[in-house]
Amino acid sequence: MESRLTRDLNSQDGKISKAAEDTETELLNRSPQRPRRTILNHSLPAPVNLLALRPPFLLFKCVFVLCLCVPRHSPEPVCLRVLLADEAKGGDGAKSAYDLCVLWYPIRLFFAAWREIFPSMRDRPIPRFVRLSIPLLCWLSLALTLAFIPQANAQNCGEKGIAVQVLGSGGPELQDKRASSSYLVWQDGQARVLIDAGGGSALRFGESGAKMSQLDVMLFSHLHVDHSADFPSLMFSSWFEQRNRPLPVYGPDGNNYFPSTVDFVHAFFNSRNGIYRYLSVLLVAQENGGYELQPHNIAGDPSSVAFQGEHLSTYAARVIHGGVPALAWRIEIGGKTVVFSGDTNGEGDDLVRLAKDADLFVAHNAVPEGATGVERRLHMPPSVIGQIAQEAHVKKLVLSHRMLRTLGKETETLSEIRKSFAGPVTFANDLDCFLVE
Repeated sequence: MESRLTRDLNSQDGKISKAAEDTETELLNRSPQRPRRTILNHSLPAPVNLLALRPPFLLFKCVFVLCLCVPRHSPEPVCLRVLLADEAKGGDGAKSAYDLCVLWYPIRLFFAAWREIFPSMRDRPIPRFVRLSIPLLCWLSLALTLAFIPQANAQNCGEKGIAVQVLGSGGPELQDKRASSSYLVWQDGQARVLIDAGGGSALRFGESGAKMSQLDVMLFSHLHVDHSADFPSLMFSSWFEQRNRPLPVYGPDGNNYFPSTVDFVHAFFNSRNGIYRYLSVLLVAQENGGYELQPHNIAGDPSSVAFQGEHLSTYAARVIHGGVPALAWRIEIGGKTVVFSGDTNGEGDDLVRLAKDADLFVAHNAVPEGATGVERRLHMPPSVIGQIAQEAHVKKLVLSHRMLRTLGKETETLSEIRKSFAGPVTFANDLDCFLVE
């Protein structure tokens, strides 16, 4: 009796197993699938290099791109080309991008992990709340990421026409969390002019997508640390680029307390006692007009050209910044005029002459209204900025060199400027880009 019962049970088990195999074969024939693998057999495909993803976009790329790229009905790979504002321009002016190939593996990895953690769930579908949580996490990561994206689209600055990009909108204080003074003038996607190179500006220069090999000229307003500290870093970076022409550098004369621009450059790179004399070749004239730094001192005369290039002309005016030799700069390029006040207390008429009918006037908002003492002898308050902008008939005003004593006082600053100037006024932040129209 027992052996017969055993035979019957074995027979029934065989039928059930055969039916299960037939059902599985039918399902496989209907929708071919890859063999199930355990979590240990899964790995991200080679094209995805997580170490190359830079914050704050790492979370966004790993989660949001995954959600967008994972195919719902096919295990075939899907590639997404993600363009990001913080990436450098290509050598031909085209946008560079991250080429992220997201295969079926990441989502399979998630499912495999789920079943490894919960063995009892291996033969059950993923719960609906888990499936719904994936797009929710995507949108959450996107919202968090947007808070870190700069206001200016660095890759698009100056793609057509003339634009000014603020590399550093702060002053000498580190607590303002801004790079110190520095600006780029773009023409049709090429960085033509660099004005000042304060601390942090070298990093912003790289983030902007500009290249040292593109520059026609570099200009200094004066040689305070917060306007010149990153100069050697930029020059060293240029060593690794294929620049094949001289780089003129213009700035003010010196006095008993400040070197002239020529002395400043030579103090870094002269072969005898330069701070970075291992780079002294930068001051050596090259055959066939190769790369060479060519520093020049400028007295500052608004009526005479300081630098004349193929694409632009520059003019300088002496401005008062306490006892510091200082210049304001006017750049005429592509039929547009941009003027940079630099640091000045606003006294004298030369700045108004220099800024006459400028399409864009970048002025330094370093002190609040009512400032006195040393800070007032060095910088102009908002009321003076407004008066100069009005007298010069500038079309647009951008306020930069924002310090702790002016940050948070934008309403009061704008109110004082509005007493004289009715045109557009914008408060600058690092990497902001302003089209000159």
